[in-house]
Amino acid sequence: MTVRVLITGSREFANRPVIAKALGVVMREHPGQVLTVVHGATRGADRLAGAIARARPDLFVEEQHPVLDWGSKADGTFDRVAGHRRNQRMVDAGAQVCLAFPARDAKNAGTWSCVGKAKVAGIEVRVFFDRPADVHAES
Repeated sequence: MTVRVLITGSREFANRPVIAKALGVVMREHPGQVLTVVHGATRGADRLAGAIARARPDLFVEEQHPVLDWGSKADGTFDRVAGHRRNQRMVDAGAQVCLAFPARDAKNAGTWSCVGKAKVAGIEVRVFFDRPADVHAES
């Protein structure tokens, strides 16, 4: 049996060790299980989680859900809700836990939207920021 772990996070999230540690905690909670790392294939937290999964195929299976319809409006313009629809599809596919990785200096609209969808679906959500609140980003 595999344990499905939904990843959501900021495109600005760059702290790979935080993601690795969070995945490690889930692994220890499910000894002997393979973790399926489900993510949206965007830069930032999603791609970092995917890279961690690909680096350890003995422990992880990667499941990507890229947005394929950003320009799906009838007039061909950018569809701002395409990412939210993708997030809903990932939530609908199910997971035991959702690991959220917002960046302190970003809006994180998609991340918080996915967190809300996961909570409504009854998926446990754990939030990990890129840095503590009292640490400021360098300019």
